[in-house]
Amino acid sequence: MYQSRGLLISESTGYGILFNKIEFTGGNKMGKSFVYGQIRRASRNLIIVNCFILFLVFKCVRKDIMTIIAVKELVGSISIYDLKYYGVQLPIMFVEIIIMAINLWNIVRGIKCLFEPKYHKIYKLLSGGYYSIEAIDDEMSSNEGERFGNTIILPSWVIGKTYFGITVVKVNDILWVYKKTTKNYMNCIPMGKSFDLVMGLSNRGFMTVTMRQKYVDKAINYIKDRYPWIITGYSEEMNATWERRFYEFSSYVNSNRRPR
Repeated sequence: MYQSRGLLISESTGYGILFNKIEFTGGNKMGKSFVYGQIRRASRNLIIVNCFILFLVFKCVRKDIMTIIAVKELVGSISIYDLKYYGVQLPIMFVEIIIMAINLWNIVRGIKCLFEPKYHKIYKLLSGGYYSIEAIDDEMSSNEGERFGNTIILPSWVIGKTYFGITVVKVNDILWVYKKTTKNYMNCIPMGKSFDLVMGLSNRGFMTVTMRQKYVDKAINYIKDRYPWIITGYSEEMNATWERRFYEFSSYVNSNRRPR
């Protein structure tokens, strides 16, 4: 048995603190892996959500089946008009059965990924050569990471946790970071605001992570201090440069990049 230092990320404060982690020689690497832990979490969430939906849809289908049986016993024969009269809509019932089949497929897929992580899309994404599960796990076990809500910023990686998985991007691929505020409405009634951390990438794509406003502001300030070559903040002029003169935008950021 031996001790090694790791990073314990507090769920309540959102900040990393050092701790001594007890590990056993010959232990299961999967059990200590951050990435494999996220695969298990995403798989569990997939199973739970689909079991809940399956239960609700099954209740509706069961009600329709019981109605069909009762109508057959009552009138002796069943027609579409009889079923409509008693509230059974066959097209809707057919859709419900399809939904149940999809739920069952997702449950089976979730169980499979729970025990065999290599089948999960997270594993496939991070094992493609450009990303590295081992590199992410190594940095997660260091004391150099910071957590901002559902987003973890490591020296070489930015990881955004979602309910059914994670999104990963290399810090070296980030050119531009800014906060996006969206006003939400339902039937013309204001339903508050949502806040996103938007990262413009070297492939002209964007990675967006939704989080609380205070975490977005802290994450942007952290990136600004730790990676000063990354452009922070949004303006119409900046957006126009990104869209019309992306090569100049990218060249400017890369020319100011500092080796770490």
